[in-house]
Amino acid sequence: MEFLNKLKDGINKRNIKKLIPIEFEVSSWGEYIDNISKWQKEYARDQWIDAKYSSKPLYQYSWMSNIKDIRLTPEPRNKHDKNAIEIYLGDYKIGYVPRPLNEQYYKELIKSKEIKADIHGGNSKCIDAYGDLIVDKRDPIVKITILI
Repeated sequence: MEFLNKLKDGINKRNIKKLIPIEFEVSSWGEYIDNISKWQKEYARDQWIDAKYSSKPLYQYSWMSNIKDIRLTPEPRNKHDKNAIEIYLGDYKIGYVPRPLNEQYYKELIKSKEIKADIHGGNSKCIDAYGDLIVDKRDPIVKITILI
């Protein structure tokens, strides 16, 4: 019993750092949106192949969660932001960490090894009230979670 009490006291006295989750949506445009789509074509299931449509939207690519093939890379030569951090999904650059997060957590972000991404949304198809197939073109959404 004495051993357990000493162990408990030792654990309570240690400086145990609690990881803080930082979450944000990637602001992507132009070629970065194209890169997300390329990644989806390679890794996500195309749900439109042989699909049966209804009034409920069917997204072209299956939603993906807990993607670990993501990395942050500092870009110190960025002319707009010396603290810019690029976001890569596999080999595809998909955008940047938002500037307010760079300014506040730069060192922690570039050192973090706990990064995951979720991708959802994008193009969808559904049947409208008249029986017509409607295509809704939208950009996919990439949500990043980083533990610092």
